[in-house]
Amino acid sequence: MPFCARCLGAAIGHTLAALNFFTAPLPPWYLGIAGCMLMYADWYLQNKKLWYHSNIMRLITGLAGGYSVGIWIWHIVQYFVGLIHTL
Repeated sequence: MPFCARCLGAAIGHTLAALNFFTAPLPPWYLGIAGCMLMYADWYLQNKKLWYHSNIMRLITGLAGGYSVGIWIWHIVQYFVGLIHTL
């Protein structure tokens, strides 16, 4: 099944965020906003035909967006695990 470059980047970014969670401290959750905005801006400008990006650029913005969403997901997991431990 083929993947678009941005979706492939997002999947790789999610995986990298998971590896980061288990090996090092996560970046602050609010840094995830920057990566998501970068991916959204790339998509929006390309959708409005104001900007053309190659597949490499789509892969890079997908990585940024996927890693950013992964940061949010793992911060949420960390929060709920902390709640369970306080019970």
